[in-house]
Amino acid sequence: MEIVIAVASFFASLLCLLFQLMIRSKNKQYYIYCLNDSCFRNVDYTYKNNKKCVKLKHGTTLFGRSNGVDIIIDDNTISRIQFYISNTNDSCNIVNLHGINPLYVNGKEVEDKQTLSNGDIIKAGNVQMRIMYN
Repeated sequence: MEIVIAVASFFASLLCLLFQLMIRSKNKQYYIYCLNDSCFRNVDYTYKNNKKCVKLKHGTTLFGRSNGVDIIIDDNTISRIQFYISNTNDSCNIVNLHGINPLYVNGKEVEDKQTLSNGDIIKAGNVQMRIMYN
């Protein structure tokens, strides 16, 4: 009887591990890069598809020109706190915090919140960025 319990426990642990691996494999990793010259400060750059980009953390990433944000955009046409990008396993959204200049995605003004897709172009002030994920 003890052997049966041990085998059942082993298979239950194995199924749990496989399930966790399946969930992790579906997680998207989001990246952002500037279409202008390098405009981000206080970030660790990585290369994705031969582009110098920033890996976005899972959750919320705050953008602006203030030292208190996650990603500093080095441009005077950006507000101190301009917008944030929120990403989960299955979606990525940009939220306008109504800075001094409008926020656009693919040429359309973002009023409040908009879902982002792979390859979307974000424009804040004079800075253009592209979002991508794998």
